[in-house]
Amino acid sequence: EFGDLGNLGEMFGEMFGGGGRGGGRASRGRDIEMDIELTFREAAFGVKKKIELYRDATCEKCKGDGAEPGTKTATCKTCQGSGQVKHTQRTIFGMIQTAAVCEECAGRGKKPEQACRECKGTGVKRRDVSMEIALPAGMSTGEAVKVSGQGEAAPHGGRAGDLYLRVTVKTDPRFAREDHDVLSTATLPLTTFILGGIAEVETLDGKRTIHIDAGTPIGTVVSLRGEGITFARGGRGNHRVTLVADVPKKLSREQKQLLEELKKEGM
Repeated sequence: EFGDLGNLGEMFGEMFGGGGRGGGRASRGRDIEMDIELTFREAAFGVKKKIELYRDATCEKCKGDGAEPGTKTATCKTCQGSGQVKHTQRTIFGMIQTAAVCEECAGRGKKPEQACRECKGTGVKRRDVSMEIALPAGMSTGEAVKVSGQGEAAPHGGRAGDLYLRVTVKTDPRFAREDHDVLSTATLPLTTFILGGIAEVETLDGKRTIHIDAGTPIGTVVSLRGEGITFARGGRGNHRVTLVADVPKKLSREQKQLLEELKKEGM
């Protein structure tokens, strides 16, 4: 046995077919990677998404046991219930004993008297699986979420793999993002900048009314505190609205005359 030799024992175990500390480990299912698309608002606040996968899953008939329902399981005669079989090899170091997973029972130490007809005794079957996944708030394009145990199921009671969801956030014509702040623009008439007034802006929480002081410069940024992207630890960023002027391309005769009068007044 190599158990007391530390890393050297593990190296010998790999050289001679298992043994050491790693012998007898059950198989593990494969990981699954999947792309998922979120709206700007879903990414900002978090969302629950229904996921459809076609993957190896626990057999519904035998519940992963591998035995035909109503039949019994018995101790594996090959490994006597240990899940391992030992072999003795002659090497330059002398007689060395190694252990490997029992192929007869796949390391479980027991074997069904009658294998499940649905999964042929493996305990897994490829089928459609539906699940609901909670995605956290504040995610951005390129980030991934790990969902433990939702990858491919492993045969003979092994540990399932994991599911990795790669996020893409769809662009929104109204909003942009900078860290945890939301950015947008509000187009206002020139007179509002000069005389003051109110403006209605779109935010993630709906429409908001903001007050514009007389003489506000074009390009002013108004910050709406706490109405941005949600932080993972709680709280939210801000929503910054840039005020831009709606400059008309065509003017009526009356509008031109009024502007000419204002021009004479130095405005």
